[in-house]
Amino acid sequence: MASIFTDRINPGLQNGMDDILNQQTLELKTVHNQSIFVGRQSELQTLLDLGETVMAGLGRVAVVVGEPGIGKSRLIQQWKEKFNNTHPNNFPLWINAKTITFDEDLAFNLLKVLFRAIIHSLTPDQPKIDFSYILKFIVEKHHLLTDMQGSVLALLLDNPFEDEKENFIQQPSAQDLQNQYKNTLKVLLSNLAKKQPLIIVLEDLQWADRSSINLLAEVIPLIRSLPILLCLVSRDERKSNGWQLVSASRNLIGQQCIEINLEKLEDDESLSLIRQLTEFHNIFTDTVKVILEKSEGNPFFIEELVQMVLGNETTQENSLAQPEKKSFDLAQIPDSLQALIAARLDRLEPDAVLTLQVASVIGRSFSLKLLDDSSRTVPQTAGA
Repeated sequence: MASIFTDRINPGLQNGMDDILNQQTLELKTVHNQSIFVGRQSELQTLLDLGETVMAGLGRVAVVVGEPGIGKSRLIQQWKEKFNNTHPNNFPLWINAKTITFDEDLAFNLLKVLFRAIIHSLTPDQPKIDFSYILKFIVEKHHLLTDMQGSVLALLLDNPFEDEKENFIQQPSAQDLQNQYKNTLKVLLSNLAKKQPLIIVLEDLQWADRSSINLLAEVIPLIRSLPILLCLVSRDERKSNGWQLVSASRNLIGQQCIEINLEKLEDDESLSLIRQLTEFHNIFTDTVKVILEKSEGNPFFIEELVQMVLGNETTQENSLAQPEKKSFDLAQIPDSLQALIAARLDRLEPDAVLTLQVASVIGRSFSLKLLDDSSRTVPQTAGA
Protein backbone atom coordinates (compact mmCIF):
# COMPACT_ATOMS: atom_id res chain seq x y z
CA MET A 1 0.00 0.00 0.00
CA ALA A 2 1.41 3.34 -1.02
CA SER A 3 2.08 5.83 1.71
CA ILE A 4 -0.25 8.82 1.95
CA PHE A 5 2.32 10.88 3.82
CA THR A 6 5.07 13.16 2.63
CA ASP A 7 8.78 12.86 3.38
CA ARG A 8 8.44 15.58 5.97
CA ILE A 9 6.60 13.22 8.31
CA ASN A 10 8.94 11.35 10.64
CA PRO A 11 9.53 7.73 9.47
CA GLY A 12 8.22 6.10 12.64
CA LEU A 13 4.88 7.90 12.38
CA GLN A 14 4.63 7.16 8.66
CA ASN A 15 5.31 3.47 9.18
CA GLY A 16 2.89 3.35 12.07
CA MET A 17 0.06 4.98 10.16
CA ASP A 18 0.67 2.83 7.10
CA ASP A 19 0.58 -0.34 9.20
CA ILE A 20 -2.72 0.72 10.80
CA LEU A 21 -4.18 1.44 7.38
CA ASN A 22 -2.98 -1.92 6.04
CA GLN A 23 -4.55 -3.75 8.98
CA GLN A 24 -7.77 -1.85 8.39
CA THR A 25 -7.76 -2.70 4.69
CA LEU A 26 -7.39 -6.42 5.39
CA GLU A 27 -10.55 -6.34 7.50
CA LEU A 28 -12.73 -4.26 5.19
CA LYS A 29 -14.35 -7.42 3.85
CA THR A 30 -16.67 -7.54 6.87
CA VAL A 31 -17.07 -3.83 7.64
CA HIS A 32 -19.94 -3.52 5.16
CA ASN A 33 -21.92 -6.00 7.26
CA GLN A 34 -21.94 -3.79 10.32
CA SER A 35 -25.33 -2.33 9.37
CA ILE A 36 -27.03 -5.76 9.59
CA PHE A 37 -30.16 -5.46 11.70
CA VAL A 38 -31.60 -8.48 13.51
CA GLY A 39 -34.30 -8.71 16.15
CA ARG A 40 -35.52 -5.54 17.87
CA GLN A 41 -38.85 -5.69 16.04
CA SER A 42 -40.90 -4.66 19.07
CA GLU A 43 -38.56 -1.76 19.86
CA LEU A 44 -38.51 -0.69 16.22
CA GLN A 45 -42.30 -0.71 16.06
CA THR A 46 -42.48 1.45 19.19
CA LEU A 47 -40.27 4.06 17.54
CA LEU A 48 -42.26 3.87 14.29
CA ASP A 49 -45.47 4.44 16.26
CA LEU A 50 -43.91 7.42 18.02
CA GLY A 51 -42.94 8.80 14.62
CA GLU A 52 -46.55 8.56 13.50
CA THR A 53 -47.60 10.32 16.69
CA VAL A 54 -45.36 13.31 15.99
CA MET A 55 -46.56 13.39 12.36
CA ALA A 56 -50.08 13.72 13.78
CA GLY A 57 -48.97 16.86 15.61
CA LEU A 58 -48.25 15.49 19.09
CA GLY A 59 -44.96 15.76 20.96
CA ARG A 60 -43.21 12.88 22.69
CA VAL A 61 -39.91 11.86 24.31
CA ALA A 62 -38.35 8.46 23.62
CA VAL A 63 -35.57 7.13 25.84
CA VAL A 64 -33.46 4.33 24.31
CA VAL A 65 -31.17 2.70 26.87
CA GLY A 66 -28.67 -0.12 26.52
CA GLU A 67 -25.13 -1.27 27.24
CA PRO A 68 -22.24 -0.46 24.86
CA GLY A 69 -22.47 -2.35 21.57
CA ILE A 70 -26.03 -3.53 22.17
CA GLY A 71 -27.29 -1.84 18.99
CA LYS A 72 -28.71 1.53 19.99
CA SER A 73 -27.32 3.44 17.00
CA ARG A 74 -28.24 0.59 14.66
CA LEU A 75 -31.84 0.73 15.89
CA ILE A 76 -32.00 4.49 15.32
CA GLN A 77 -30.60 4.08 11.79
CA GLN A 78 -33.13 1.36 10.94
CA TRP A 79 -35.96 3.45 12.35
CA LYS A 80 -35.03 6.47 10.26
CA GLU A 81 -34.66 4.46 7.06
CA LYS A 82 -37.93 2.59 7.48
CA PHE A 83 -39.90 5.63 8.59
CA ASN A 84 -38.69 7.78 5.69
CA ASN A 85 -39.50 4.96 3.26
CA THR A 86 -43.10 5.00 4.44
CA HIS A 87 -43.26 8.82 4.17
CA PRO A 88 -41.40 9.55 0.92
CA ASN A 89 -43.17 12.85 0.30
CA ASN A 90 -43.96 13.96 3.82
CA PHE A 91 -41.19 13.08 6.24
CA PRO A 92 -40.14 14.95 9.38
CA LEU A 93 -36.98 16.98 9.80
CA TRP A 94 -34.40 14.65 11.36
CA ILE A 95 -31.79 16.27 13.60
CA ASN A 96 -29.05 14.04 14.98
CA ALA A 97 -26.58 15.29 17.58
CA LYS A 98 -23.98 12.99 19.09
CA THR A 99 -21.59 13.53 21.96
CA ILE A 100 -18.22 11.84 22.41
CA THR A 101 -15.95 11.01 25.33
CA PHE A 102 -14.58 14.07 27.16
CA ASP A 103 -17.47 16.27 25.96
CA GLU A 104 -18.81 16.39 29.52
CA ASP A 105 -15.98 18.75 30.45
CA LEU A 106 -16.79 21.30 27.71
CA ALA A 107 -19.42 23.88 28.62
CA PHE A 108 -22.42 23.99 26.28
CA ASN A 109 -20.77 21.49 23.94
CA LEU A 110 -23.90 19.39 23.34
CA LEU A 111 -25.84 22.60 22.70
CA LYS A 112 -23.26 23.62 20.08
CA VAL A 113 -23.45 20.19 18.44
CA LEU A 114 -27.25 20.41 18.41
CA PHE A 115 -27.32 23.87 16.83
CA ARG A 116 -24.83 22.78 14.16
CA ALA A 117 -26.91 19.66 13.51
CA ILE A 118 -30.05 21.79 13.08
CA ILE A 119 -28.34 24.07 10.58
CA HIS A 120 -26.81 21.16 8.65
CA SER A 121 -30.15 19.36 8.51
CA LEU A 122 -31.64 22.45 6.89
CA THR A 123 -28.75 22.88 4.45
CA PRO A 124 -26.81 19.58 4.23
CA ASP A 125 -24.64 20.85 1.36
CA GLN A 126 -23.40 23.93 3.20
CA PRO A 127 -19.72 23.27 4.01
CA LYS A 128 -19.17 26.17 6.40
CA ILE A 129 -21.34 27.85 8.99
CA ASP A 130 -20.27 31.39 9.79
CA PHE A 131 -21.90 34.51 11.13
CA SER A 132 -22.89 35.92 7.75
CA TYR A 133 -24.43 32.62 6.71
CA ILE A 134 -26.49 32.39 9.92
CA LEU A 135 -27.84 35.88 9.32
CA LYS A 136 -28.54 35.26 5.63
CA PHE A 137 -30.15 31.83 5.93
CA ILE A 138 -31.57 31.48 9.44
CA VAL A 139 -32.57 35.10 10.01
CA GLU A 140 -33.23 36.84 6.69
CA LYS A 141 -34.36 34.00 4.39
CA HIS A 142 -36.38 31.74 6.69
CA HIS A 143 -37.11 34.17 9.54
CA LEU A 144 -36.40 31.48 12.13
CA LEU A 145 -34.59 33.90 14.44
CA THR A 146 -34.28 37.64 14.96
CA ASP A 147 -31.03 39.50 14.31
CA MET A 148 -30.34 39.45 18.04
CA GLN A 149 -30.90 35.70 18.32
CA GLY A 150 -28.80 35.08 15.22
CA SER A 151 -25.97 36.97 16.90
CA VAL A 152 -26.36 34.89 20.05
CA LEU A 153 -26.18 31.72 17.96
CA ALA A 154 -23.07 32.94 16.17
CA LEU A 155 -21.45 33.71 19.51
CA LEU A 156 -22.22 30.23 20.83
CA LEU A 157 -20.75 28.63 17.71
CA ASP A 158 -17.54 30.62 18.11
CA ASN A 159 -18.02 32.67 14.95
CA PRO A 160 -16.66 36.22 14.72
CA PHE A 161 -19.08 39.12 14.62
CA GLU A 162 -19.22 41.89 12.10
CA ASP A 163 -18.47 45.24 13.71
CA GLU A 164 -22.00 46.51 13.29
CA LYS A 165 -23.45 43.48 15.06
CA GLU A 166 -21.33 43.67 18.20
CA ASN A 167 -23.81 45.98 19.86
CA PHE A 168 -26.29 43.11 20.16
CA ILE A 169 -24.31 41.51 22.97
CA GLN A 170 -22.54 43.80 25.40
CA GLN A 171 -20.51 41.59 27.74
CA PRO A 172 -23.51 39.79 29.29
CA SER A 173 -23.20 37.93 32.57
CA ALA A 174 -22.93 34.15 32.48
CA GLN A 175 -26.58 33.82 33.58
CA ASP A 176 -27.78 36.34 30.99
CA LEU A 177 -25.86 34.53 28.26
CA GLN A 178 -27.32 31.17 29.32
CA ASN A 179 -30.82 32.66 29.19
CA GLN A 180 -30.13 33.99 25.70
CA TYR A 181 -28.94 30.55 24.56
CA LYS A 182 -32.08 28.97 26.01
CA ASN A 183 -34.45 31.48 24.43
CA THR A 184 -32.70 31.19 21.07
CA LEU A 185 -33.07 27.39 21.13
CA LYS A 186 -36.73 27.63 22.15
CA VAL A 187 -37.54 30.08 19.37
CA LEU A 188 -35.65 28.10 16.73
CA LEU A 189 -37.28 24.77 17.65
CA SER A 190 -40.73 26.35 17.91
CA ASN A 191 -40.48 28.01 14.49
CA LEU A 192 -39.12 24.85 12.89
CA ALA A 193 -41.83 22.65 14.43
CA LYS A 194 -44.53 24.98 13.12
CA LYS A 195 -43.25 24.36 9.61
CA GLN A 196 -42.49 20.62 9.85
CA PRO A 197 -42.54 17.89 12.54
CA LEU A 198 -39.14 17.41 14.21
CA ILE A 199 -37.38 14.25 15.31
CA ILE A 200 -34.33 15.18 17.40
CA VAL A 201 -31.96 12.35 18.31
CA LEU A 202 -29.36 12.96 21.02
CA GLU A 203 -26.93 10.01 21.01
CA ASP A 204 -24.41 8.95 23.67
CA LEU A 205 -26.13 11.22 26.14
CA GLN A 206 -24.05 9.76 28.99
CA TRP A 207 -21.16 11.96 27.84
CA ALA A 208 -23.11 15.22 27.68
CA ASP A 209 -21.98 18.31 29.59
CA ARG A 210 -23.97 19.56 32.57
CA SER A 211 -24.57 23.09 31.24
CA SER A 212 -26.22 21.81 28.06
CA ILE A 213 -28.35 19.29 29.98
CA ASN A 214 -29.59 21.94 32.39
CA LEU A 215 -30.58 24.16 29.48
CA LEU A 216 -32.22 21.37 27.46
CA ALA A 217 -34.28 20.35 30.48
CA GLU A 218 -35.94 23.77 30.37
CA VAL A 219 -36.91 23.20 26.73
CA ILE A 220 -38.74 19.91 27.43
CA PRO A 221 -42.12 21.63 28.10
CA LEU A 222 -42.25 22.69 24.43
CA ILE A 223 -42.98 19.05 23.60
CA ARG A 224 -46.40 19.28 25.23
CA SER A 225 -47.70 21.62 22.54
CA LEU A 226 -45.50 21.08 19.46
CA PRO A 227 -44.83 18.15 17.05
CA ILE A 228 -41.37 17.40 18.43
CA LEU A 229 -40.10 13.89 19.13
CA LEU A 230 -36.99 14.04 21.30
CA CYS A 231 -35.13 10.73 21.30
CA LEU A 232 -32.58 10.36 24.11
CA VAL A 233 -30.07 7.56 23.49
CA SER A 234 -27.84 6.59 26.39
CA ARG A 235 -26.08 3.89 28.33
CA ASP A 236 -27.69 3.05 31.65
CA GLU A 237 -25.40 5.38 33.59
CA ARG A 238 -27.72 7.05 36.04
CA LYS A 239 -25.07 9.20 37.67
CA SER A 240 -24.11 10.86 34.39
CA ASN A 241 -25.08 14.41 33.47
CA GLY A 242 -27.16 13.14 30.56
CA TRP A 243 -29.37 10.98 32.75
CA GLN A 244 -30.65 14.15 34.40
CA LEU A 245 -32.39 14.96 31.11
CA VAL A 246 -34.08 11.55 31.22
CA SER A 247 -35.26 12.25 34.76
CA ALA A 248 -36.45 15.73 33.79
CA SER A 249 -38.45 14.29 30.88
CA ARG A 250 -40.16 11.81 33.17
CA ASN A 251 -41.03 14.52 35.67
CA LEU A 252 -42.14 17.17 33.19
CA ILE A 253 -44.21 15.22 30.67
CA GLY A 254 -45.00 11.95 32.43
CA GLN A 255 -46.70 9.41 30.14
CA GLN A 256 -45.53 11.28 27.06
CA CYS A 257 -42.05 9.95 27.87
CA ILE A 258 -41.66 6.40 26.49
CA GLU A 259 -38.70 4.24 27.57
CA ILE A 260 -37.13 1.48 25.46
CA ASN A 261 -34.60 -0.80 27.12
CA LEU A 262 -32.49 -2.82 24.69
CA GLU A 263 -31.74 -6.28 26.03
CA LYS A 264 -29.24 -8.81 24.74
CA LEU A 265 -30.12 -10.66 21.54
CA GLU A 266 -31.75 -14.05 21.89
CA ASP A 267 -29.64 -17.04 20.82
CA ASP A 268 -31.60 -17.49 17.58
CA GLU A 269 -31.13 -13.79 16.77
CA SER A 270 -27.40 -13.98 17.51
CA LEU A 271 -27.14 -17.06 15.31
CA SER A 272 -28.97 -15.25 12.51
CA LEU A 273 -26.48 -12.39 12.76
CA ILE A 274 -23.54 -14.79 12.61
CA ARG A 275 -24.97 -16.52 9.56
CA GLN A 276 -25.40 -13.23 7.73
CA LEU A 277 -21.90 -12.08 8.66
CA THR A 278 -20.39 -15.36 7.40
CA GLU A 279 -22.53 -15.54 4.28
CA PHE A 280 -19.65 -16.52 1.97
CA HIS A 281 -17.76 -18.56 4.55
CA ASN A 282 -18.25 -21.88 6.27
CA ILE A 283 -16.91 -22.08 9.81
CA PHE A 284 -17.04 -24.94 12.28
CA THR A 285 -20.04 -25.35 14.57
CA ASP A 286 -17.75 -25.36 17.63
CA THR A 287 -16.48 -21.92 16.64
CA VAL A 288 -20.03 -20.61 16.29
CA LYS A 289 -20.91 -21.97 19.73
CA VAL A 290 -17.95 -20.21 21.33
CA ILE A 291 -18.88 -16.93 19.62
CA LEU A 292 -22.44 -17.28 20.93
CA GLU A 293 -21.24 -18.00 24.47
CA LYS A 294 -18.64 -15.24 24.72
CA SER A 295 -20.60 -12.50 22.95
CA GLU A 296 -23.61 -12.98 25.27
CA GLY A 297 -26.02 -11.49 22.75
CA ASN A 298 -24.07 -8.26 22.18
CA PRO A 299 -24.26 -7.63 18.39
CA PHE A 300 -21.13 -5.47 18.21
CA PHE A 301 -19.08 -8.10 20.03
CA ILE A 302 -20.50 -10.77 17.71
CA GLU A 303 -19.39 -8.78 14.66
CA GLU A 304 -15.91 -8.23 16.07
CA LEU A 305 -15.48 -11.90 16.95
CA VAL A 306 -16.67 -13.01 13.52
CA GLN A 307 -14.29 -10.55 11.91
CA MET A 308 -11.47 -11.92 14.04
CA VAL A 309 -12.25 -15.50 13.04
CA LEU A 310 -12.55 -14.68 9.34
CA GLY A 311 -9.36 -12.64 9.49
CA ASN A 312 -7.45 -15.65 10.83
CA GLU A 313 -8.58 -18.33 8.37
CA THR A 314 -6.15 -21.21 8.02
CA THR A 315 -7.46 -22.58 4.72
CA GLN A 316 -8.41 -21.08 1.38
CA GLU A 317 -11.82 -21.09 -0.25
CA ASN A 318 -12.40 -22.67 -3.62
CA SER A 319 -14.55 -20.14 -5.45
CA LEU A 320 -15.78 -22.81 -7.91
CA ALA A 321 -16.96 -25.24 -5.24
CA GLN A 322 -18.56 -25.37 -1.82
CA PRO A 323 -16.34 -23.35 0.58
CA GLU A 324 -14.30 -25.47 2.94
CA LYS A 325 -14.77 -25.15 6.64
CA LYS A 326 -12.34 -22.86 8.40
CA SER A 327 -10.41 -24.13 11.41
CA PHE A 328 -9.61 -21.72 14.22
CA ASP A 329 -7.89 -22.04 17.58
CA LEU A 330 -10.81 -21.49 19.96
CA ALA A 331 -8.44 -20.52 22.77
CA GLN A 332 -7.63 -17.34 20.82
CA ILE A 333 -11.19 -16.03 21.04
CA PRO A 334 -11.19 -13.25 23.70
CA ASP A 335 -13.64 -13.14 26.59
CA SER A 336 -14.42 -9.44 26.27
CA LEU A 337 -14.33 -6.50 23.86
CA GLN A 338 -11.41 -5.02 25.75
CA ALA A 339 -9.43 -8.24 25.37
CA LEU A 340 -10.30 -8.38 21.67
CA ILE A 341 -9.04 -4.83 21.10
CA ALA A 342 -5.85 -5.63 23.01
CA ALA A 343 -5.31 -8.71 20.83
CA ARG A 344 -5.76 -6.62 17.71
CA LEU A 345 -3.23 -4.08 18.95
CA ASP A 346 -0.76 -6.89 19.62
CA ARG A 347 -0.79 -7.70 15.90
CA LEU A 348 0.47 -4.22 14.98
CA GLU A 349 4.09 -3.33 14.36
CA PRO A 350 5.88 -1.31 17.10
CA ASP A 351 5.69 1.94 15.08
CA ALA A 352 1.92 1.56 14.79
CA VAL A 353 1.55 0.88 18.50
CA LEU A 354 3.59 3.99 19.29
CA THR A 355 1.44 6.05 16.93
CA LEU A 356 -1.75 4.90 18.65
CA GLN A 357 -0.28 5.53 22.08
CA VAL A 358 0.63 9.11 21.18
CA ALA A 359 -2.77 9.69 19.56
CA SER A 360 -4.61 8.33 22.62
CA VAL A 361 -2.84 10.87 24.84
CA ILE A 362 -3.68 13.80 22.52
CA GLY A 363 -7.42 13.06 22.44
CA ARG A 364 -10.25 12.24 20.04
CA SER A 365 -9.54 14.93 17.46
CA PHE A 366 -6.20 16.25 16.20
CA SER A 367 -4.29 17.26 13.09
CA LEU A 368 -1.63 15.14 11.42
CA LYS A 369 0.92 17.87 12.19
CA LEU A 370 0.12 17.73 15.91
CA LEU A 371 0.47 13.95 15.88
CA ASP A 372 3.77 14.23 14.00
CA ASP A 373 5.18 16.89 16.33
CA SER A 374 4.12 14.92 19.41
CA SER A 375 5.60 11.67 18.15
CA ARG A 376 9.01 13.34 17.71
CA THR A 377 9.25 13.88 21.47
CA VAL A 378 8.74 10.19 22.26
CA PRO A 379 11.67 7.76 22.17
CA GLN A 380 11.23 5.35 19.28
CA THR A 381 11.64 2.39 21.63
CA ALA A 382 8.53 3.37 23.62
CA GLY A 383 6.21 1.33 21.47
CA ALA A 384 8.32 -1.79 21.58
